[in-house]
Amino acid sequence: GPTFMRELAKAKRKGAVKGFPDLVVLPYASVGPVFLEVKAPGNYADADQKALHAQIEALGYRVAVVRSVDDVRAAFKAWGIHTREVET
Repeated sequence: GPTFMRELAKAKRKGAVKGFPDLVVLPYASVGPVFLEVKAPGNYADADQKALHAQIEALGYRVAVVRSVDDVRAAFKAWGIHTREVET
């Protein structure tokens, strides 16, 4: 509604970039930042997001669309980033 549109306009004035991933993670210095786009099950990155993700990857950074903690772990494993499993 109108409140959402006002918040969107505020974010744009503050420099928000359409399509930018939701999370930037700094696992450790030798890897550099990784970018995570968080989506609900069944949802996918839109065209703006895909285009920006491709630009980020072209710069040599890692980008993943994730839907769960297990997806994050799988992406990190594929990228060779060690994670510490925490038992609950």
